Amino acid sequence: MRLAELCELAPDDQRAPRMMASCHIELGHLAEAEAMIAPWLTGKEIDPEAALLGGRLRAAQGRDEEALALLEWARTGAGERLSVLLTVGSLHLTRDRLPEAAATFEQALAIDPENASARTGLGVTWQRLGRNEDAAEQLMRSIALMHRQSFAHHHLGLALLALGHFEWALRAFTVSLSFNEANPEAHEKLAEIYGRLDQRAVSDQHARAAMGWRRRLAGRK
Repeated sequence: MRLAELCELAPDDQRAPRMMASCHIELGHLAEAEAMIAPWLTGKEIDPEAALLGGRLRAAQGRDEEALALLEWARTGAGERLSVLLTVGSLHLTRDRLPEAAATFEQALAIDPENASARTGLGVTWQRLGRNEDAAEQLMRSIALMHRQSFAHHHLGLALLALGHFEWALRAFTVSLSFNEANPEAHEKLAEIYGRLDQRAVSDQHARAAMGWRRRLAGRK
């Protein structure tokens, strides 16, 4: 059954309309999303999930200040809603709002210290802020909770490389590529590390792989 039919069958249930609004944002149907979301953003007490959708929409529209205000409203009003906090944190991270991302992921971890996604988000945030020791700790804890995370292994490699732990970084990038080989930066970092270790043939192999993946990924755009 399609979401539109669910909306008609249960007009008082907000789950289907909100799923539909989210789909409109993902597909770039911003006018349709605006028509659905705007009524939910009126009044003084906006529901955190509605604020989250509004923040995503305003970010997609390039209205960053409004997006940030709505995302902060969603974060502060989320309470124990871990899914809201993780989405807000990820959006802040995507937009390079690193202090806001860190605060949101820390709020999520206060609710669930064993949440791998929150630890990955905080670790990546610390890595981008240059706090590489803190980043490595968070990312290793996340990987212990959920090993199959290419993104986490990749940023662990970046943190370890910045700290000068070349062989550990090599291992992290290698594991990252085992889950997602279409990562030119990881290939470039491995080319750099193998070059430092005087393994020129392997270094050249990763340099070629990096160039190949960059061409392929550029062709998809």
